[in-house]
Amino acid sequence: MTTGEAPNNLTTLTPVRMHVQETGRTGTAATGTLAIEYLRGALLCSRVSSNTYTTPVYEALSSGQIGALQLEENLLLNELRSMSEEIKQLKAVVVKNEHRPLSKKVKFDAGMLTRAWLTPSSHIFRSANLGKELQKYVVPARGNSHSLLAVDFFRKILKNICVEPIHIWKYAVRVHGISRNNKLCDLPEELEEILIGFTTDALGLNAPELDPGMMEQFRGSSNSFWLNLGLTEERRTQEWLTRAEARNTWPLKARTALSLALNDLREYYFCDGKLVRLVLVISSGLVDQLDLTALAI
Repeated sequence: MTTGEAPNNLTTLTPVRMHVQETGRTGTAATGTLAIEYLRGALLCSRVSSNTYTTPVYEALSSGQIGALQLEENLLLNELRSMSEEIKQLKAVVVKNEHRPLSKKVKFDAGMLTRAWLTPSSHIFRSANLGKELQKYVVPARGNSHSLLAVDFFRKILKNICVEPIHIWKYAVRVHGISRNNKLCDLPEELEEILIGFTTDALGLNAPELDPGMMEQFRGSSNSFWLNLGLTEERRTQEWLTRAEARNTWPLKARTALSLALNDLREYYFCDGKLVRLVLVISSGLVDQLDLTALAI
């Protein structure tokens, strides 16, 4: 039996008499090496690898709620206790790593792009070369995370590619599929996919060096990509795993950033032909030029 599999039947397990004190009935239980292997497989099986299942079983065995088991050895109970603790530790590691951020080594850089990214043209949105836009982009001083950089970049791009700037107020990206404002329209799917795919590529997450199986080829080699990941094999391995994981998790973060950027733009004002923050309007003395006609959207 391989690790993580639970056998379909228990007929091969060693029978042991189980005495139930209240009724005098007898039954069978499993013990010995085969039973331990069964429990290990069952506990590691994805369907039951949860404290919801392991804790009641362990408590039942240790407290005698299912009867006074006449076990030939204490190994089974010890194994179950050990596996229960291992599962708790693994769950803690998963939760800790679930939101593991990209390291500062990862840059939002046009030089990382593996292809050209052009936004689609329509009567509402004009086409733009996102790679060239990124080359002109100035990273804000507060941009201390990749998600915040994505929000800022999306905000600037969306503000500029809309043929009529105030029309961007009509669009939203619904991260959870719902919106409190039914007057808003979904951002065109093609545009959304281009923007998310672009940021994924600009972070270097589309690099072929992050393809499955590549890490094994790099270990112990003088590959420049591998060596730039860290000073030691351990650090390089950890950095590679973080980036490979981010290839799958970043698109959702980018979609959230896109949603936040559109929310921010609905708080901008149309002034002198542009969408600007209210604080800039006031500081420029252009309050009388504010166009508030679309703010009811």
